[in-house]
Amino acid sequence: MYLSKTKIEKIELIASKFKVNPDLLVEALLDVGLKKKETKQSKQELLKKLTPEQKVKYIEEEALNKGWTYEQLWAITNNTDYSKKGLIYFVEDGTTIGEVTEKHIVLIHERTVGVPVINNFYNMKVEQPWIRKTHDNSLTLNDNILNVNELVADVKIVNTKNEVSKL
Repeated sequence: MYLSKTKIEKIELIASKFKVNPDLLVEALLDVGLKKKETKQSKQELLKKLTPEQKVKYIEEEALNKGWTYEQLWAITNNTDYSKKGLIYFVEDGTTIGEVTEKHIVLIHERTVGVPVINNFYNMKVEQPWIRKTHDNSLTLNDNILNVNELVADVKIVNTKNEVSKL
């Protein structure tokens, strides 16, 4: 059960009528399990103060309950294949972990200037719209998604101002 601001004010009023210190009464209620509702903003402020390891640990239970594996969260490897790296590899001091879903975890990278950069860390063990399984259970790009390599093959950079022309 959560206590809203108005409920806390009512408890303080009751405490004053019984000549009990309202802070002690509220503290006692919080000790027995009644808490203020944690807002999304307060959660993100808390996450900003944690180390990268603490940030991943903070969302670990929620992610595991939504189908993520321990390896997907914690894998550290020297392999250059990003699909083999865990969430911990991408979380830095300036990173806030946002929404955790079955398909992705939102990473918000704070910058000193401008708006934050938002990336999604995708769960490749669940169905994603751009991936399909073949008969031998290997993963391939969905045919409906534009193949970037085909597009790039027809483009040539002709000067340092990134002007492009067709080949």
